[in-house]
Amino acid sequence: MQKADLASTLASLNQREQQTRTDEAVIRNQQKEIQTQLSAAQAEALKKHGTSDLAELRSKYSKSKEADTTAVQEYEQALVLREEIIRTINESVEAIRLG
Repeated sequence: MQKADLASTLASLNQREQQTRTDEAVIRNQQKEIQTQLSAAQAEALKKHGTSDLAELRSKYSKSKEADTTAVQEYEQALVLREEIIRTINESVEAIRLG
């Protein structure tokens, strides 16, 4: 009975070892695919942005975002100024009409 248990345990361990090797092969293949995708993404970033350095890309994005925010704020201020000018003109026209 002990021999049968040992044989069964050995067979189970052999199956696990084979499954582990299969899993490792799958993981290695996935790792290669990911590395290929990463290389392609870096090449695209280099082509599109002139760099593939993540820190530099983040810096460029941050500066771009700040510039966009500034542009939106300036546009908003221009709209407010425009409204004030229109209001002043309307008040002047009304004063001339009544005056």
